[in-house]
Amino acid sequence: YALFLLDTGRSRRTEALVNLFIEKLKNPIFAKACEDDLIPMTHQCIQSFLKMDKDSLYQSFYQLSQFQFEHLSPMIPKVYTEKWEQGLKEKNTILKLCGAGGGGYLLGLTKSLSSLANEWGNEKIKVLWRL
Repeated sequence: YALFLLDTGRSRRTEALVNLFIEKLKNPIFAKACEDDLIPMTHQCIQSFLKMDKDSLYQSFYQLSQFQFEHLSPMIPKVYTEKWEQGLKEKNTILKLCGAGGGGYLLGLTKSLSSLANEWGNEKIKVLWRL
């Protein structure tokens, strides 16, 4: 297992993404999903990482990635939508959005660094942690 940053090479405007999220929160169904699902998933990811429980981390990270893909897909850089979806289907390399801060990074978790290198080729990937 490895946690990595993917530099999309595409800067993003924080204000537009924050506004989109705030607008979505006006929908009570989405707000409830954030409260009941997104927040607990995020907390579980953090706890699993701190405990170095890679299986629990992977499961929580996968659920978080699914949530973001389902509810926040307009925030995902279009060029990565297919790879994101493929990762969810194959359950090998999964992605999540990072804070929009203008940097254009995605956080990823993979079960295999060698597979990641084969699948993603020339992408700008920085391994942060090997579990």
